[in-house]
Amino acid sequence: MKKFLSFLLAAIMVMAMGTVVFAGEVDLGMTDNGTIDLSAYTEGTIKVTAYRYQNIQADLTGWGVGGLCPADKWDVAAGYTANLPSNPAVDDTFEYTWDIAAVKADLGDKPNVNFYNDMKVKSVVIVTPDGAAPTGDATPITAIAIIALASCAAMVVLRKREA
Repeated sequence: MKKFLSFLLAAIMVMAMGTVVFAGEVDLGMTDNGTIDLSAYTEGTIKVTAYRYQNIQADLTGWGVGGLCPADKWDVAAGYTANLPSNPAVDDTFEYTWDIAAVKADLGDKPNVNFYNDMKVKSVVIVTPDGAAPTGDATPITAIAIIALASCAAMVVLRKREA
């Protein structure tokens, strides 16, 4: 039983480490226009999913429907415009991605996401390469250390009970 418990604790530790270390997407929880904070990120992409929420305009094919704006402004910046390749039906979604390093260089650490012309933001996700944590974020390292220490403590308790 003790060997089984030791094996179980080790397996839980490995799974927990995998979920913390390899989480490559951070959903910012946005469902509308607003400011995003990129100050903790140095690389990766911003993925914005937008959907058509109403059908006031007749045909949106080729239209600019929003994008990214400089901090504290709502005019979409050149090079960061989201255009529709076709005329979507209500609730159709489109994804737009931008490089974080380029956005920070052009628009600053806190750009605005702004969609219009019958389109709304469904989600904003930061995608980091290879599950890299944001710069300065010690959460994954802290979580791994806590899990490792808890596993070691459990092993010590089990060994003392054996003796």
